Amino acid sequence: MRLAGLALCLLGLGLPCADAQDRKFPYEAVVDVDEELVRCGPGPKYYPTGRLKRGDKVMVHRHDPGGWSMIAPPAGSFSWVLAEYVQRLASGKGALTANNVVAHVGSTLSEDRGVYQRTLSKGDTVEILGETTVTTERGPVAMYKIKPPLREYRWMPGKALVPIDAARNAPANKPRAPLEPAPSISGPIALELDDSPSVESDPFAPSPVPSATPSAEPLSPEPPVLPKLGNEPSVEPPLSSALDAPPESLDGLRKRLELLDQRFRETLRQPPETWDLVALEGEYQQLDQLANHPAFHSHVQQRLYTLKRYAKVRQDYVDFYQLTSETQQRDAQLLTLQKQHEEKLKQLDSIANPAAPPSPLPTGNNAPSTAGGMPPATPQPPGTPPQFVGAGVVQRTGAAGRPPYALVTPDGRLLAYLEPTPGVDLAPAVNGAFGIQGQRSFHPELKADLIVVRGLQPVTLRTR
Repeated sequence: MRLAGLALCLLGLGLPCADAQDRKFPYEAVVDVDEELVRCGPGPKYYPTGRLKRGDKVMVHRHDPGGWSMIAPPAGSFSWVLAEYVQRLASGKGALTANNVVAHVGSTLSEDRGVYQRTLSKGDTVEILGETTVTTERGPVAMYKIKPPLREYRWMPGKALVPIDAARNAPANKPRAPLEPAPSISGPIALELDDSPSVESDPFAPSPVPSATPSAEPLSPEPPVLPKLGNEPSVEPPLSSALDAPPESLDGLRKRLELLDQRFRETLRQPPETWDLVALEGEYQQLDQLANHPAFHSHVQQRLYTLKRYAKVRQDYVDFYQLTSETQQRDAQLLTLQKQHEEKLKQLDSIANPAAPPSPLPTGNNAPSTAGGMPPATPQPPGTPPQFVGAGVVQRTGAAGRPPYALVTPDGRLLAYLEPTPGVDLAPAVNGAFGIQGQRSFHPELKADLIVVRGLQPVTLRTR
C-alpha cells in the first residue's frame, strides 16, 4: 500500500506525499462536489443528518477506513435529549439532572434518532434549540433539541472534500488522489475515544443502557498497541536499546509509557473494585513532567482523561455493590423477623393445646383448627427466604448482540444485564422493581455484570 502511494507520487498524481503524511488534524476542507449527504456514522448504513453543497466548508478531525472523513457537526446540526433529565436555565441553556443521559443524533432530513455517540453527566450544560413530543411504546415523551455536545461528530465521504490549502494551490482540472487514512488513536485511550456511533432500537428509553455498535466484531477489554509519536519510522528499536536509553530521551520515555500502558491493560482485566487508578494517574503525570515534549504530552493527557472515565466506571461499580449489600442486609432482617414470627406461632399453638406434644407448624390447606376458640394461625412457609443477587428495575435493552433485558437503578444507571433461563419470562416484569435470583458474574465483552436469572420477586426499592 505504501509502495503504491509512492508510485502515485512519483507519477505526479494527486497531492504530494509529504502533504498526505504531514497533514495535521483538525484541518479545514471545502466540499468539492455539487451535493453530498452528511451522516451520523462512517458508512452508508448510518442515516443522513443533512446535506452540504459545493463550496461549503467543514473541519476534518480524522480519516477513517473506507474513505470516510470525520468532521465537526456542520452548521444546523443538532441532537436530542430527554426533557425529564434537563432543568431549564436562563438564556436558552439547560443543566443535566442525572448521569448517563444519552444525546441522540438528530437529522434535518428525517425523524431518525436511533444513533448516539455521547452520554451526558449530571451538571453538564446544554444549549436548548427547541422542544418536541415523541410518541413511543411507553406513551408521549418530551425531548429537547440541543446543540451537538462536545466530541460529537458527523461523517462524509473523503472524496467529496478537498483541503482548503490544496484547493488554493492545485491547478484547475487536476485529478485528486483519495485521502489517505490518518493514524487512528490507539492505546488505552481508544477504549473511551471510540467515535463509532451506537445504534439503539429503542432510542427513547428513560434510562440509557450501553448499546452494541454496528460492527459485528465482539468488544474486547484489551486496548490496542500504543501509537508512535511524531513521524518516526515504523520500525521499533530493539527492546534492550529502549530499556537502556536514558530516561530523558524520547525513546526511553516511549518505552516507559509502553510499560505503564501494559500495567493499565492488566489493571482493566481485573474486577473494577480492585482497580488502583490513583497510582497509575500519578505515574502518568510524573512521566509527563519528565518528557517536556508536545506530542508526548498530548498522548499522556489522553490517557489521563481515560483514567478519569474509568474512575467513574469503578465508582458506579462500587455504588452498585453497596446497593446489593444493603439488599442482602434487608434479606437478613426479613429472615430474622420470619423466625421470630414462627417462634411466636409455636408458643401460641402450645398455649392452645397444652396437652399436645410439640409438633412442626402445619401449612397450606391441611392446617387444623386450634382449640379454645382461637382462630387458626397462618404461619409463613418454612425455609429460608430467597437471597437476591441484585435488585432494581427490569428494562428491555433492544440492542443487537446484547442480552434482551437489563437491571437498572431507579435513576437509570445500568446495574447488570439479565439472561433468563428456560422457563423464566421477564417480559411481564418490564418497568417493575424486582429482586433477582440467579448467578451473577462480570462479563468482559459486555464490560458489565451478567445475571443468569432463575427467579425474581417484587420488591420496594429505597431511593437515596
